[in-house]
Amino acid sequence: TGVGSLKGPSGVAVDSDGDVYVTDWGNHRVQIYDADGHYITALVGDAQEPSPWAQAYIDANSDIIKARRRVDLEPEWRFRRPVAVNVDADDRIIILESYRHRLQIYNKLKDYEEHALNL
Repeated sequence: TGVGSLKGPSGVAVDSDGDVYVTDWGNHRVQIYDADGHYITALVGDAQEPSPWAQAYIDANSDIIKARRRVDLEPEWRFRRPVAVNVDADDRIIILESYRHRLQIYNKLKDYEEHALNL
């Protein structure tokens, strides 16, 4: 669906600035709104490196290593069915994906005119 529209919202969290994070399961993204409900931006994921556990699995399986060399891995960086979001005391945004069985963690940058996230 379009920008700001939700297709299967499944989780919500609010940070210390009042920004609202909604996991949009059907659109494979996390949408961010201000305290008044105005759309700010969306996160689509940026997990460019496997977790240490996933890397150990990859390293132990030569067939997986060969297969990964033959394909574009960029789609794996992106969210696939994010189901939950939480904001911790340091305003880190923690997003859980059900399909890829992983967390992606973002740091919200403070003191900027425009909203920004540090991956």
